[in-house]
Amino acid sequence: MKVKSQRRILLIDDDPVILEILTHHLKGLGMELVTCLTSKEALRKIETEKFSGIISDLNLPDIHGLEILKKVRAYAWDTPFVICSGTLTSEHLLEGLRLGAIDFFEKPVKKEQLQQVMMRISEIGKRRIQMSVDLEKLKFEDNITERTRLYNSIVKNLETNHLFQVYNNDQQSRNQ
Repeated sequence: MKVKSQRRILLIDDDPVILEILTHHLKGLGMELVTCLTSKEALRKIETEKFSGIISDLNLPDIHGLEILKKVRAYAWDTPFVICSGTLTSEHLLEGLRLGAIDFFEKPVKKEQLQQVMMRISEIGKRRIQMSVDLEKLKFEDNITERTRLYNSIVKNLETNHLFQVYNNDQQSRNQ
C-alpha cells in the first residue's frame, strides 16, 4: 500500500462539476487530492493507496456511497469517511454514522463546511498517529518485560545449577 502525504484526500463523485468545486476549495486548504468519478475506480485506489480522509457522494451510478463506506472499513477501517449528498435523508445519515462516517454535508457545499470537515479529519489523523506511537511504545515495553522475565529465568536457572554443583561438590568432599 502506497503511503503519501498526511493530508491526502480521496474525493468520489460522479459529477465532474462537484469534483471541480471540491478540488478548488480543498487545494486552497493545502490538500493533496485524488478524484474518482466512479465507485469502482475509488475502490481500486482504496485497496492500493493510503488516504488521510475520504469524501464520497451517496448517489453514485455504480455502487451506493454507503456500500463504499462498508468496503472502506474492510481495507482502511481507520480512515475518516465523510458523506456528501444533494439528497441526504435521515435514514442515510443514520446508516452512515452507524457504519462509521465521521461527518456529512449537503450539496452545494460551502468552503466553511469543508474547512470544518478537514479540521476533523486532521484531528483524527493526529490521534491516529499518536495511537500508533503509543502502540509501538507498548510493544517495546512488552518486549523489554518479556526479555527481563527471560533473563531472570536464566539467571535463576544458573544460580540453581551453581548451588546444585556446590552442594554436589560438598557432598563428594564429605564422602571422601
